[in-house]
Amino acid sequence: MKKGLCLFSVVLISLFPIYLKAAANVTVTPQRVVLEGNLRSQKLTLLNTGDKTGEFRVKIEPVYINETGRYEKITNPNQEQLKTTRLFRVSPRKVVLKPGESQIVRVNSRKPSDLAKGEYMAALTIKPVDIEDKNQEINTKRAPTQSTVSVEMQVSVTLPLILRQGELDANISISEVAFAKDTNGQPALSVQLKRDGGRSVNAYMEAHVEKNRNRQRIGKTWFVMYPPQAEATGLIPINLPQQFDANGSNLIISVTERQAGIHDGKVLGKAIFALE
Repeated sequence: MKKGLCLFSVVLISLFPIYLKAAANVTVTPQRVVLEGNLRSQKLTLLNTGDKTGEFRVKIEPVYINETGRYEKITNPNQEQLKTTRLFRVSPRKVVLKPGESQIVRVNSRKPSDLAKGEYMAALTIKPVDIEDKNQEINTKRAPTQSTVSVEMQVSVTLPLILRQGELDANISISEVAFAKDTNGQPALSVQLKRDGGRSVNAYMEAHVEKNRNRQRIGKTWFVMYPPQAEATGLIPINLPQQFDANGSNLIISVTERQAGIHDGKVLGKAIFALE
């Protein structure tokens, strides 16, 4: 069964607008936190990219990843899921930022001495709350006319928090490659991937063509796979050399860890295919 690669993503929260007014929105860097080995904390930078002052609430929430790699919101977490959220601490939990202003938020791990070996995941959610108008909220609630309805588009950012206990490995096997088209109708490679091991993967995937010891990169992308997802289909947009002659050439697909802390740059998988 083919399964698509999944990313934690920015979620737009909005009504059905007639027109949009100013809003306070936030971007966060980096967009993934991995705490492992001796790394017990990581800094995140929150930036207000909107045009009004905003109050941003920072919360740690339970997360569930299904077998296709999709993030699912948990409305009634069980005790084990709540226990996982308590492995992380975030400070501060509320931030007020003017337009263009930024602030550091720190994520710390709280590992108990008897924590079992494995990878633990929660979600960090950062949601803006309008503060310039909230004091007038009660006074301004009235039935609007069709010509005066306005809404604010706010952005809620969700990113993964990962805590690893013990030595955990991961590998990617590449079983099949086919020429395809991307969402814009441009040339691409469709790559069948399989993840093995006890941790998630955040990796670059590159495609090279090689002939007579002359190697040229024709495409690069990146993807993530979170347990329990074991299989996925990756798509690499490609740009073939002019007057490309496939006869006698090899296609090389490689997967390398990306922004992965102690594993950064590790080769997770490689496959070579003869072209005809």
